[in-house]
Amino acid sequence: MAEAGQRVGGFRLVRELGAGGFGTVHLGEDAAGRRAAVKLLHPHLANDAQVRRYFVQELATARTVQGFCLAAILDADAEGERPWIATEYIDGPTLAQAVREHGPRTGGDLDRLAVQTITALAAIHAAGVVHRDLKPANILLGPDGARVIDFGIARALDAGTASATRIGTLGYMAPEQVEGTALGPAADLFAWGAVMIHAATGAEAFPGPTQAARIHQVLTGPPQTGDLADPLLGIVLTCTAKDPAHRPTARQVLDMLLTGRTTPPPHEGPTTAAEDDEEARLRCAVEGGDTDAMNSLGVLLRDQGEEGEAEELYRRAITEDGNTCAMINLGVLLRDRGEEGEAEALYRRAITEDGNTCAMTNLGLLLAGRGEEHEAESWFRRAVEGGETYAMYCLGVLLAGRGEEGAAETLYRRAIESGNTRAVIGLGVLLRDRGEVGAAETLYRRAIEGGNADAMVNLGVLLDERGEVGAAEELYRRAITEGASTTAMVNLGALLDERGEVGAAEELYRRAITEGGNTTAMYNLGVLLAGRGERGGGRDVVPARHCRGRRHRRHDQPRFPAEGSG
Repeated sequence: MAEAGQRVGGFRLVRELGAGGFGTVHLGEDAAGRRAAVKLLHPHLANDAQVRRYFVQELATARTVQGFCLAAILDADAEGERPWIATEYIDGPTLAQAVREHGPRTGGDLDRLAVQTITALAAIHAAGVVHRDLKPANILLGPDGARVIDFGIARALDAGTASATRIGTLGYMAPEQVEGTALGPAADLFAWGAVMIHAATGAEAFPGPTQAARIHQVLTGPPQTGDLADPLLGIVLTCTAKDPAHRPTARQVLDMLLTGRTTPPPHEGPTTAAEDDEEARLRCAVEGGDTDAMNSLGVLLRDQGEEGEAEELYRRAITEDGNTCAMINLGVLLRDRGEEGEAEALYRRAITEDGNTCAMTNLGLLLAGRGEEHEAESWFRRAVEGGETYAMYCLGVLLAGRGEEGAAETLYRRAIESGNTRAVIGLGVLLRDRGEVGAAETLYRRAIEGGNADAMVNLGVLLDERGEVGAAEELYRRAITEGASTTAMVNLGALLDERGEVGAAEELYRRAITEGGNTTAMYNLGVLLAGRGERGGGRDVVPARHCRGRRHRRHDQPRFPAEGSG
């Protein structure tokens, strides 16, 4: 048994934090005072070859899965007399303890928890791993946010699914997990939905007086969601679908949380059976007069290009129930087609009737877009006070634009801690501009782990500038493939142009112009045409006679994107 004061690697054990079937976890401290959670294999298992292989696999999994909202590996020895792993120590209770002692999470706290935990799952799944035991006891609430821990039963995916071994915690196990069939990342999404219900209500999502009754609820019954409301309610219901094929991915859920959607974002290609079923479910609820379903169906239809029917549904939800989410979504639709007056009136109504922070943010964006920065700032600040992370980013952009970099940095960091990926670009640009290139690079690399295409572009520029052209090209291509980034198209085009691949460069410039109206692409295409004696044709290309010199590359800058729906 490990004792306080014993040394394990570079760490002195301070006290035991907990124990499980395979080992004990201790608080450790190194010579510099850095604290760690040190997990030691039980002595009686140290000579078990199968358990050792399991421990080595756990270490390999933990090293593979790195990113925001996870506990980082500090050191380990899987081959020693008694194997151990030291991870970042998170000073805070588990979600289970916090709910038990202080009650359910609400408002901004619940929203931040949802974003941070799904960000962790996105990183886990991006590494090809299924956690398989996501539950409140495996989520730590640290000073800087929630962290998902304990990959003790996580498995690397093999041909898309993990082992069918029935392992997990009843109440958070997906139907396919309970039945012992092959499972994939969708099982973690089911668990995440159940975790969010527990966090919001303090109760189990699938309760029952006996284990058999609880299993029956998981397999056949709807989750007990209490007072949970849209948009989180709609997302949770989608995640806890009985059929894993009908659940969204972690990346899709993150997008829904950040935009206020209750359905996955649009994608190219035909609709899936899951999408068809979701639309059918929503239409059935609309027939019953459910105004939240009207709003959700409106979002789904607008994503499919059916703006007319979407508008009708939003207006009906507003008329019948004063649905504030529908006010915001209708405002976004109207703003996008230039009807700013009615959009502004809807945002102001949502604020007056419901104090809606998403409406405050959208109103601030509309005002900033037409130059009324003073009033825009006041709305952003009110939304920030209400915990709106997107408003933190928007206010940061506004302040950085007028030189208040310290205040902007604080806001960007707050937004990042709450899971807002756009703020990474704002902070990275601030760091780069004041010469902290290494810190900017570290930030971009962490954001790339979560699939941030803008971070890929900006890191590509940094690498390109210091001569690592191959690595830069790889990042530009990835940003185009994963994020359809027109800035990446411009930068890759410039790189190819300069090494003589003019045809490929021209194709990229024209694509950036067609897909995003990118003005740098227009300039670079003009330079290319001038170089071979051609005049630029049409309004989408800068005339060749005005173009001289080096092709331009761009960093992605922090900016006000189109308003997010509520």
